[in-house]
Amino acid sequence: MDNSIVSGLKLTSSYFLLSLLIGCGTDTVSSDDVATTDAHVNIHVTAGNTGNAYINIELRPDGPASTTSIELSKSDQLWASNDEPFSRNVDTDNLFSELNTMASNSIKLHQGGVFNYGFLDFRIYGEIWYSGLIPASNDDTYYVSLLRDSFQSAADSRVTIPSKFSVTAPLSNETHSRSNDLTINWQSDLTSLPVSISVFTTCLNNVNDTFDIENLSDTGSYTLAAANFTPAAVGICNTNIEVVKANLGQLDPLFNSGIIAGNRVSKAIFTSTD
Repeated sequence: MDNSIVSGLKLTSSYFLLSLLIGCGTDTVSSDDVATTDAHVNIHVTAGNTGNAYINIELRPDGPASTTSIELSKSDQLWASNDEPFSRNVDTDNLFSELNTMASNSIKLHQGGVFNYGFLDFRIYGEIWYSGLIPASNDDTYYVSLLRDSFQSAADSRVTIPSKFSVTAPLSNETHSRSNDLTINWQSDLTSLPVSISVFTTCLNNVNDTFDIENLSDTGSYTLAAANFTPAAVGICNTNIEVVKANLGQLDPLFNSGIIAGNRVSKAIFTSTD
């Protein structure tokens, strides 16, 4: 299988700084001017081995090649749930219980926000995106709903995140020379799920290096050539590796096109030297 390595100058770090996106264009259009059936959507539901899941979504008109971002009007909302597709229909006879249930398993997504995992900087391309944090699902399945007043709602996109796994090498207490190839090992369940590896290096000489390897098979091992590390990195650096297993879910058929991807991430953070 062909692998692709994407290098970039984005400054996303393992410490969850606000991502600075370099978009392909600056055009935006109101969702009031885009029918659901004309919208392309890019949905990522991401979780580590502990804690909550993160939802990140961008919308574009007229397919994935568009450089225009859709900005939601007040009449359109994005919601996510860890239990079932979200509905605005509330049982008024049991309002208190209904509201408590909604608060525990559903969230409204808001524009902007933090990319809690660096690899998302390579997956979300536009200048407008929507995000939120949701408690972990009992069965690792999540639902995303676009609720609309003027157009048809797309209320039932769903995805199941892959099982938890660990990076077994390198270990966090290791020191690695960037002059040598780096072998990355992780727990493999021999599935057909694609694997990607994102590498972020931050150095004391103010050099930040990021790159992304996509379309790997889940073999449990990948050797990163020393040549992939920038020669501008000098001295002691912190290197953060994110190994990501992705599963494509079921996108609501009312959308024109797009994906909903469930991403499971395992990380290793170690010291690298010349």
